Formats: sequence, structure tokens, C-alpha cells
Amino acid sequence: MAQQRNGKWLLACSVAFAMHTANAETAMQLTPTREPAPEITFDTLTVQAVTTQDHSNLLGSNNASDTVVHKDTLQKRATTLGDALSNQVGIHSNAYGGGASAPIIRGQEGKRIKVLQNNADVIDMATMSPDHAIMVDPALAEQVEVVRGATTLLYSSGNAAGLINVIDNKIPTAMPDKAVTGELGRRFNTNNNEDVISGAITASLGNNVALHVEGLHKTSDDYHTPTFDKVIRHPLAEKDSDGNIPVTTQTFDHLPNSNADSQVGSVGLSWIGDKGYLGASATRRRDQYGLPAHNHAYEDCQADVITQSLLHFKKPYFKLYPFLASDSDIDYDNPGLTCHSHGAQDTAHADMGKPSIDLTLTRYDIRGELDQPISGVDKVRFNASQADYHHDELEGSVKSNYFDNQAKTARLELSHTPLGKDDMVTGVWGVQYSRSENSGLSPQKYDSFTIPGTTNTIVSPRNQQPILHNNVTTNRAIFGLERFQLTPHLQLEASGRVEKQQVAMSYDREAIKKIIGKSIFVDDLYNKTVNEAFALLEPHQETAKSYALGANWTFQPDYQLSINASHQERIPNAQELYAHGMHLATNSFEVGNKTLTKEKSNNLELAIKHQGEKLDYQVATYVYDFDNYIYLLALNDARNPRSMESDDDLQVNRYMQSPARFYGVEGNIGYQINPTYHVSLYGDYVNGKLIDIPAIPGVTDAYGNRPMIEQPDRYTPRLPPMRLGGKVNAMFSDQLSAELDYSHVFEQDRLSKFEHITAGYNMLNIGVNYRPQLANMDATFFIQGNNLLNEKVYVHESFLPKLPQMGRNISIGLTTKF
Repeated sequence: MAQQRNGKWLLACSVAFAMHTANAETAMQLTPTREPAPEITFDTLTVQAVTTQDHSNLLGSNNASDTVVHKDTLQKRATTLGDALSNQVGIHSNAYGGGASAPIIRGQEGKRIKVLQNNADVIDMATMSPDHAIMVDPALAEQVEVVRGATTLLYSSGNAAGLINVIDNKIPTAMPDKAVTGELGRRFNTNNNEDVISGAITASLGNNVALHVEGLHKTSDDYHTPTFDKVIRHPLAEKDSDGNIPVTTQTFDHLPNSNADSQVGSVGLSWIGDKGYLGASATRRRDQYGLPAHNHAYEDCQADVITQSLLHFKKPYFKLYPFLASDSDIDYDNPGLTCHSHGAQDTAHADMGKPSIDLTLTRYDIRGELDQPISGVDKVRFNASQADYHHDELEGSVKSNYFDNQAKTARLELSHTPLGKDDMVTGVWGVQYSRSENSGLSPQKYDSFTIPGTTNTIVSPRNQQPILHNNVTTNRAIFGLERFQLTPHLQLEASGRVEKQQVAMSYDREAIKKIIGKSIFVDDLYNKTVNEAFALLEPHQETAKSYALGANWTFQPDYQLSINASHQERIPNAQELYAHGMHLATNSFEVGNKTLTKEKSNNLELAIKHQGEKLDYQVATYVYDFDNYIYLLALNDARNPRSMESDDDLQVNRYMQSPARFYGVEGNIGYQINPTYHVSLYGDYVNGKLIDIPAIPGVTDAYGNRPMIEQPDRYTPRLPPMRLGGKVNAMFSDQLSAELDYSHVFEQDRLSKFEHITAGYNMLNIGVNYRPQLANMDATFFIQGNNLLNEKVYVHESFLPKLPQMGRNISIGLTTKF
């Protein structure tokens, strides 16, 4: 289906122009007296510029704000998803050093941005923390789709800003043109010595069987930055005589612990026939990368957020599972941290070293597609996946945390044969299932005590608070989309999704009885308390119902207007409900809230695009109005004796809900000056606020009264700043092209709690591509210079706003296809 390339019009134009030039030269050799007609060139350009393949929807997509980023672009960009897409209009990156980055789309991130791999769920734990890598490889992808509108409900709910679908060729869907085809790529970056090697081979084994093997290997050192000072606070150290917390300042020209290594390999086999295909693949991946913002200071701390009298006399089981507490159980008077010192006998810190992540993933996929299997069904498509994900968070050789996710997913969808007059009605319906066993735990730690006056030592296990206990999350969904082609120029869409989710935690019921028995000795009260505790252990179950309407109107040739409206519901996940542990990557201790209910949002988007012979543009504006928006509230924010003394102190955050509203605009406009040069301007802006935030209890007075403290509206955390830029694309010949991209990111002074103004910066990138003429082989050589002004770039939307991004760097690469 036809689809716009999000402002990258010249790339298609350049290919078409090269093809036309080659054809014209051949014609001139055969008929020397013939004069080439310039208008024919533009006719060819128009046809080629809008041709692309759609994968996310069996019906294809026709939404004006959809985006497709193609392979030739992805191979020159970062190997992490957020950084690879950060140059796209409306998309920013939540970068975390050199090993992980996640996309932020229109101010939404993490749990509100679904990432798919070939229409199937990506299985990892990236939404838990920004330092957890997303398990996809843009450098190996055929294309990355950013899908919006009614189509999103085919895959997930709660993705008003869009979802991302990474398409690769791990499982071949068509026989190769030759017996063996393949490609090899190599690139090097001068800043961090990044060395990326990628390769893929597809071979035909007979007439109907195709084998595909691919892999990637990446190594990189700490990246260099303009010189900066890093202030290191020691919040748990003894204060000086003036009551100040000790600090040290170090000067760097690089970001420590921003190194990253990655290896991935995959093999796939498909049977391919005239009516479809059936294939399977196996993928193995390992990532090892540093954590640049890790702080040892709080590692032996635990949060105290529950009223102490409840722990000792009424609800002692909260000591084991504090996330079971309700709003009325929270100690708003004096929440904070209790910390253990790093003593010589503390076996958990015997070998501290550089913090890093060591990650492994093994994944198996089955996919298939069949045309017209029975009467009334036009096409059937299905996929099933199983993955085993594990990563350790290390300090040198010592494991501080480990995360596991064993998951299975399956999906079946079909499109019915067209209905009505002139086949005006088409549709897709399907079901989806997923089951995930995941956790975020810590090795057991111990405290040692020497009995006074003796040499006897008592070693006792420490009461730990893991970030996430073992849990099983199951999700079942049914979905559908119907498309109505009312006229040749007007298309309507309606979609819906019903999703039922259950999160079942793993509890030690005997331990609960035991700890209750230590505090409550009266049988009747003991039995009552046990029953109350067990009643809280029931799985969290909820159903989300979402629906969307869309219209795509081609009101003039080459002009399209899209309107999308939706009501979407998102069920809170296990982390939001049941987390209770240290999250040093985000400088927080996270406290779950089992009383959370589903997020609801009413959303409206208006988009227009035009692609003419010379002028092209794509502009979208949107509003997302949330009810029950889930956010983190800092409990220790200067209202009690154990509050934070600085905005840099560790926050004790509890998941809460309030209304929220986002709105923004994004777009680009381009002009083809002549067959060589295309210029364009682009920009994006988003605003988000938490509104009508519920009042929270204040400090209890001497009479036992607890006043309620009203909460003012405030900006949502890490709001991306406004960005404006311009590009010049040039096609000097069939073999030589270039691009200049200059943008200004504005100062961000729309701040949430504990945030500080982030300075704006200018970004200058220049790239040159050369395609030599080689027999039986296509080759592309490129040089890409980024941040050529060597600006000190601080990213407000990142969890590392005080650490600079990469300075001036040049990438050199070569890709060959045979």
C-alpha cells in the first residue's frame, strides 16, 4: 500500500531519479536524436515516492501521520531503538548511556508505547527501567513502522501516541531472487571506537524452502563529551560542622560506564508456497553495558512507608509484602529510608566495581500466512513466540539485582473477503494471548553482629525489599477493525479491542501466618488478621475496553486529511501494582499501589499530508485527555523529618493516579528546488500536565487531625522540549548524495517536581553517501558526522539530564549486497 516516508521524500525521489536517468541514458544510446523530456522525470518521481510495503495491518495503512523508517537509514543510526528513531519528527529518546535507549513519542514512553517485532510482542523488561535495553535490533531491521490511528488497537490498548513495529527478515516470507543473497555491513565511530559488524544470508533450498541466517556484533568504549564537571554527593556520609552533606567534584571529557557490547545471532527457515508461508526462527542475544548513573550510596537502604503501629500490632504481614498496603496505611507523616552501612563484614559488598548489566535472551518464533484458506476468509496470519530473558545488574563481579522474564505469546488474525457494493467493506479480526512469569530480585544479604565482651558473631539474614516479587501476568484479547471505502476518496475505519488481564503474585502463606503469630496472640484476632491478609492476596484482574474511529479523505490529488478519535484503556502492570524496591537507575525507591485501576484516555488527532512534484508536507496536531493517569508521587518531599535534603537525594515514590492532559503539534514541509536539491523544515512541540491532582494527607497534629494538602497542577515528568530544524538533501549523481541537518532544541523550563531547567543546544549533522558501480553487487559507502559543533548536549527527557550526551563524532561505514 502507498505510504508517506515522514519527510524523507527525497530518498525515494533520489532512487527514482537515478532509475530514470539510467533509462534515459540507455534510450539516448539507441536513438541519438531523441531529446529527453523533463516532465517525464517528475511523473516517475511521483510514482516511486509513494510505493512501500506495509506489514502492520493485513489491510494496509493509509493514516496521514504514520511513519516508516527504512533499512538504508537504520543502518547508519544507533543500534538502540530510541536513539535510532530520535531524528524522526515527534520522537525523542530516553537514552541511558551507550547500551539502552527507549523512544518517547509525543511525550509518552515506556508502558504507553508498545514495541512489536514482526507484529508480535517484544519480550524483555525494558518498560521497568530506562537502563533495560529493548530487545530489537534496528541495524538488522528491514524497516521500522510508527503506527497510529485505529490500527493500533489490533495490537494493544493504551497507545494513543502510536506503537512501533520493527520488521525484520528472520523468517523469510518470499523466496530469494537468486540461489543465495545476502549483505554485509561494517561501521566505525571515531568518538567511542564503536565497531559494528552485521551480516545476513538468505538461501533457497529447493523451490519452496528458504533459509535465513543473520547476526550483529557491536563493541564500544565510553563515549567522549565536551568537558563537564560531575558533582558527586555522599548523602549517607557524616555531615560537616555546618551541617552540609559532603560533595566531591570531578572533571570528565567522557561519560564513565557508557561502554556497550552486543552480540545477536538468528537462524530462520520457511516453507513458501503460492498461497502463503510457514516458518520458524531461533534467536540468541547477549548484551553487556555500563550504567553511567549508578550510585552505591543507597544500595543498603530500605523504605519505610507504612505506619509503624500497623506493622507491629495490626498488619505485621506488611513487613513481608509492603505493597499490599492501601492509601490509608501509608505513613505520610514520616516516610523515608533506613540504611545499613557498608561494613567490613557486609558480604554483599565484598567486591564493589564498575556497575554494569549482563543480559541474555533466547527466543523462538513461529509465523505463517495463508491466502484464502476457506470461503469468506481472504487471508489468515498467525505468530507464536517463546522467550527466556535474564539480566544481572553487577557491581564489578558482585550481583546486586537480577531480572527474569519467561514469556509466551500467540496471535491469530484473519481478514474477511470484501463485502458490499464494489467491495466497499474490508476487515480484520483476531485473538491474542500472552503469559509472562517475571521478577526483579536481589541476592540475600546478611548482617553480622559481635556479642559484646565475646568473640562470638551472629549472622542474620536482612529483611530485603526486592523491586518485584515473582508474578505471573496473563493477558487475553479479542480485536477487530472494519474499513469502509465510501467513495474512491473517502475511507472510514472503526476498530475495537477487549483485553482481560490478571496479575497473580507469588506469596508464602506460611510465612504470613508465622509473622502474624509473633505479634498477635489472641486466637480470634489472629484468625481474623490471617483472613484479612489472605483476602489481599487475590490476583489483580481487570478488563479494558477500547475503541477508535478514523477517516482518511483524499480531498484533492496528492492531498490527504486524516482524523482519528479513540477511547483507550490501559490496565496497570505488575510493576505499578506490586513493586517495592530500590530503583537506582531512576534515583528512586518505587512503591507499588494495588488499588490502582485502569487508565482511560480520550484522544483526538488531526493530520494532513501533501506530496506534489515540488512541494510536500506532513503536519499533525493532537490532544490526549487522561483519566486515572498513573504517575509517581514522592512521599519524602520536604513534609516530614526524614525528607529529602536535596533534589538529588533518593526519592521514595509511590504509584498514584490523577487526570492528565497532553497536546502538541508536529510536522515538516519540503520543497524540491531542482532535481538535485530538496530542502525541508521540521519541528515538534508537546505539552503535558497532571491536573486536578487528588489532595494528600498532611502531618497529623497533636489532636490526631490530619489536614488534606491540595496539590497544584504541574507538568508531567521529563517533558521533551520544543525542537525546530531544517534539512538539505542533495542528489549530485546516481552514485553520490548528501544530507545536511541542522536543528535547535530549545531550553526546557516547563518543569515537574525535582526537575531543573535544561539548557537548549544546536545540533549539526552532515552525511555523504557514495554508491559505486560494481558488477553483481550493490555497495553503499557513507560518512556521517554528528554533533559537529561539539555542543554540550543535556537531554531533559532522559533520566540522566545532568550527564551530557556524545560530543562530536563521525561514523564511517560500508554496506554491500549480493
